[in-house]
Amino acid sequence: TGIDCFDFWARELIDTGYLHNHARMWFASIWIFTLRLPWQLGADFFYRHLMDGDPASNTLSWRWVGGLHTKGKHYLARADNIERFTNGRFQPSGLVSDALPLWEEEEFESVPINWFNGVQNEERYGLLITEEDMNVESLPLKGRPASILGLLATERRSSFKVGQHALSFAAAGMEDALARATDHFECDSDESDDDWTSALLKWADDNDLKTIVTARAPVGPVQEQLQVAIPHLLKSGINLIQVSRSYDQLCWPHANRGFFKLKKKIPQLVQDLSLA
Repeated sequence: TGIDCFDFWARELIDTGYLHNHARMWFASIWIFTLRLPWQLGADFFYRHLMDGDPASNTLSWRWVGGLHTKGKHYLARADNIERFTNGRFQPSGLVSDALPLWEEEEFESVPINWFNGVQNEERYGLLITEEDMNVESLPLKGRPASILGLLATERRSSFKVGQHALSFAAAGMEDALARATDHFECDSDESDDDWTSALLKWADDNDLKTIVTARAPVGPVQEQLQVAIPHLLKSGINLIQVSRSYDQLCWPHANRGFFKLKKKIPQLVQDLSLA
């Protein structure tokens, strides 16, 4: 683009799989308001390359910069701010200093969440690990799973090529999660690169499973893969249950505005969690 800081951050993201939070905000603002590119394309670029790429956080952060998440409140990158916090390394010129926030007609309403707390002691089930939640040892499960399967959806983050750093990070995380889960639950585990529906059906058949349990995946490629698979699983008499922790159920109702509103609730949440 000829904007030295922007070009540097683009290369840094691809080369390392990481950007500092400030750089992410500056980059998104320049992308949207100076270069006037679609925010969705920028969010896709980040999601394809960030090792810590999260479908909800990434999407909402881009929408926040553009003024869509908190309607009418956008973020404009300032040249003096960039110069100050990069210790004079970058002194960009030509950045838009005044712009209206993005606007859209569509309204996104909050909808109730049907929480499910776990499985029954006598229920035979298989445990599915995805990249949305690899801390399965802390899920509200009763008894040991009959088998554990790991499935990744990293390559499905975009119709464009996903960066190697993101792919490697997710793969290493899954390897670690499977090792921990195998040790914790004392049962066999496996990983598959097959189509999710085919992999789940074969795994269930091989292990005589009628119930599959996994951590709740609210949005993104993991949830999309699950939604595709669910009708086929039900047709074969297999139920897929997405569980969540007390932590999620207590915190989520307060996470509907911004970080500071949730921050005020933390003392009470800590107390509630200690009693849960």
